[in-house]
Amino acid sequence: MTEENKKNLIKRLKSFAWRSLVVFLLGLIAWISKIIPELNLPEIIVMFIALMFGEVTKWLNSNTNLFGKRK
Repeated sequence: MTEENKKNLIKRLKSFAWRSLVVFLLGLIAWISKIIPELNLPEIIVMFIALMFGEVTKWLNSNTNLFGKRK
């Protein structure tokens, strides 16, 4: 296997892993949004959870290369 083929394989595996993670996270979000009303949590707790998810994605975007580098 040539070096170029290895790089392409690694790139494709990373892409597959990333897409699999996104599908898993979307399923998790769908599941959470289904059970939150059943938990009868106060609205303030639900808002706090949403803000926490927002901060996590902000941190991921600022401190990692998961979403690509900004120019």
